[in-house]
Amino acid sequence: MTVKEIDALVQPILSKKKYLHSLRMAECAQKLAKIHGASQKKAIKAALLHDVGYFVGRSKKDRDLSHAGISARYAKRIGIKNRSLLEAIEWHTVGKPGLDTLGKIIFLADGIESGRQFPLIDVIRQMATKDLDGAILMFIQVTRTYLHQQGKRMSTHTIQMRDEIVKQRKLQGLR
Repeated sequence: MTVKEIDALVQPILSKKKYLHSLRMAECAQKLAKIHGASQKKAIKAALLHDVGYFVGRSKKDRDLSHAGISARYAKRIGIKNRSLLEAIEWHTVGKPGLDTLGKIIFLADGIESGRQFPLIDVIRQMATKDLDGAILMFIQVTRTYLHQQGKRMSTHTIQMRDEIVKQRKLQGLR
């Protein structure tokens, strides 16, 4: 399925706000994919499909977290077979250990696309062009602080991803 075909499918499904977010995310993901050696087409496809789960499926209960899995199942239903692309969609909200470069890009691009604003976002965006894992670590820390202020906890998957990245960076002599 081409990017154009996916765009034509998702545009009528998504709200205008989510569609514009997905377009901005696709732009960010494509840029990061080009820099970090991932497939730009897969990055765009994942970005366009990542939020359809808000608008398809049966239950509207807990869509903030469940929409990612619903989005991945929708992508599979329309013929997306690439495991990396499906995993990137499924884990874009919380991340998980073992995500490949595409998965990491989609996780980060969702949070730092040009429509998002929060403390340190410009620093994270700049870092993302040079050090993807470093930008993810900073993004996770900012998110964790925000969630803590809201009285919420971060997903254990996100914490495990962070711990894996920290361990890898120590082995590489990075911080």
